[in-house]
Amino acid sequence: MQKREGKQGVVDPWAGLPPVPSKRSVKLTRICLLPIPHVCKTDQVFFSIWSPKPDNNDNKQNVWKSKGIVKCQRRPAQDYMLFTGGESGITRLDGDAKFTFTYEQGFMSRSQKLFHFWLNTRRFLHPTPGKPGFFNYTLFKAELDKACKDKAHEIFSDAFCVEMEFLLDETPPVPV
Repeated sequence: MQKREGKQGVVDPWAGLPPVPSKRSVKLTRICLLPIPHVCKTDQVFFSIWSPKPDNNDNKQNVWKSKGIVKCQRRPAQDYMLFTGGESGITRLDGDAKFTFTYEQGFMSRSQKLFHFWLNTRRFLHPTPGKPGFFNYTLFKAELDKACKDKAHEIFSDAFCVEMEFLLDETPPVPV
């Protein structure tokens, strides 16, 4: 790692890596949570994605929610949970995005937050072998906000991670 010029004590983790594009639009095709968090006894797990817009970063309309759109597939025998969107993808992302995962314990219960994390679509460095245009990105427990605080492993196993797969989206964006 190298220090940024003119910034005392600030380290740039991306220094020395190949340049990244100014924008990269991707389709989120798959999210896998493994192993299943200990508190998730049903498939009532959801996620939302908040993307800041250049004109208004606090706009609540910038939120995409999986509830009712993408069903969680809970597979206890294999010890993972899967969200998938097939060829069309789950949703399209461009730039910064905040993912927040929640769960519901039972009928008429309030959603409880599991964890959240930030992602930037320009920083995918792991092409999926044998799948041109696809990228993998894995975040481990220590990289997930709120999950990293579970030191006693009451909610998340020590080996907990979130695996995501994205498809490079070459189609032009549709104006809103």
